[in-house]
Amino acid sequence: METLGVNWGKVLPIPNFDATKYPEVKKLMDQGAHNHQHHWRMDGSEMAKIFRGSAPAGGGELVTTPQPPDGALFLPGPERPEEFSPGLTPEILELVEQVSKMQ
Repeated sequence: METLGVNWGKVLPIPNFDATKYPEVKKLMDQGAHNHQHHWRMDGSEMAKIFRGSAPAGGGELVTTPQPPDGALFLPGPERPEEFSPGLTPEILELVEQVSKMQ
């Protein structure tokens, strides 16, 4: 992001604490996982053109992977519109149709 003139310290202030005191986090940081930027597009990504240079949290260079990480292939289940947008009740649908005819 620095290539676009973004100052990480102002845009994304990262708290300064020692995450390595947690064993499960230390293991990942020792592997450098905290410096990796992943994308989830199966057709590739140009994210590396933006995310490059030193990692915002410090402690290494930012690595942008050219492919999604192993295990990223995800096949979504069938659509379930009732979970998030159940649609309009017949009464409201009738009002919407009446208003649309007023034009």
